[in-house]
Amino acid sequence: MRLIREGVTFMVYTSKEKEVNTSPLITTLFERRNPVIVPIIVKEDVSLRLSYLRDFSVLVPSTFGVPEPIGNEIPATGENVDTIILPILGFDRTGRRMGMVPVIMTGSWRKTRMFERSELHSPARNMITCLLMNTISRWTLSSPRRVLSIQKVVINVEINGTKILDTFAEAFPVWVSRIIITAATKKWAYKTALEATGFATSKIGCPCEAGIEQYLTKKETPDNRAGYSILICAEKKTMKSNVALRISPCILPAPTASAFDGFPDAVSRFFLWMHYFGDTYEERCTIGGRKCWKIPIMGGSYVGEERFGTIKGIAGVNFLVMAKNQQSALFGAEAAADAIMGMKGVTTSFAGCIVASGSKMGCNNYRFPLPASTNYQWCPTLKGKIGDSKVPDEVASVYEIVINGVDECSIRTAMKAGILAATDTGRITYIGASNFEGKLGQYRFHLQDLFR
Repeated sequence: MRLIREGVTFMVYTSKEKEVNTSPLITTLFERRNPVIVPIIVKEDVSLRLSYLRDFSVLVPSTFGVPEPIGNEIPATGENVDTIILPILGFDRTGRRMGMVPVIMTGSWRKTRMFERSELHSPARNMITCLLMNTISRWTLSSPRRVLSIQKVVINVEINGTKILDTFAEAFPVWVSRIIITAATKKWAYKTALEATGFATSKIGCPCEAGIEQYLTKKETPDNRAGYSILICAEKKTMKSNVALRISPCILPAPTASAFDGFPDAVSRFFLWMHYFGDTYEERCTIGGRKCWKIPIMGGSYVGEERFGTIKGIAGVNFLVMAKNQQSALFGAEAAADAIMGMKGVTTSFAGCIVASGSKMGCNNYRFPLPASTNYQWCPTLKGKIGDSKVPDEVASVYEIVINGVDECSIRTAMKAGILAATDTGRITYIGASNFEGKLGQYRFHLQDLFR
């Protein structure tokens, strides 16, 4: 901060969520009594006007969600600005975009289209550059006498010799129900959970997506028996039928098995009519404070709940495990899957929790419609045959880990654990992710952000 001289007026952008956090710098400027000017976006013509900022409390979300001092403006002009802080792009060593980093520019800075349409016409008088990665509170400044151009900022993220590509995983919203399955033994609880999550790898071709979440001890289940929780992911309008089809033909016939609601506090709820299977011989009962039904069956009695909850979740998050040969790639993917398996709030489907045939939406070359086809850009065997391959040169095999979960925090935790486990094998060259430029879903999970 030695370059922030007394009396120098800074123009600083006010950051919103997932942008480089400028709050620490603005706070320091306030403490050093440096005047701060912030831009305000004029939505009608996408131009800027300027205002002094003297207190964070006047900032309110405005155009595009940017915090701005709307209603508390203190007008300023470009003539008042000495130094400008604005975001530019950071890049890794392969030239791939990493996201936004801020640069402080002054002097003969080039005017952008947005600046040309604002009041900020005069060049600022000093020139310094600044690099900051997201959420770091300490700012490191360097001060060349004159900067004629902005150079790319090179940042390399590498873990245990594995390069983490600058990319993100896309995901889409989904509804999630949790079923707690118990049985007389852990073995039968697992067998039942495995059966109840069959034919549920992907919404492409399957009625829902489902998987085993975690093992539950006797103290964690309503009937004090060993159990497993499973997550079922589907559209809200089909959740009732999907849960019914998992319980009726899969859990009800399983020896000693019971099914209970895993989201008892969920606001959205639905009822099943399992007790009709008892043909009027069923009885009401209470298990662990829950209203259940006891249905006579050949093996004894089936006991379980009929009311289940469902909550909003996230589906389709992925990361790619890449190596120089198939054996190494599979070894790393297995390590990732093992690390994620059993984590609360997430589940992975597919055989062994690993995907060998990642897909894209639709198809490019057949004239008839398909719901999905091979994700050709990530197929190593096509590297020399297509012009838009994304597979790094030394990679010969790619496996995908797909994660569904109840919230972003649970998914990020699982992604990080899986990636670290894969890199710990020492056999993985790259970790990447598959995305479709925002067409698949509204959620984005940037790989490199997991390790900052």
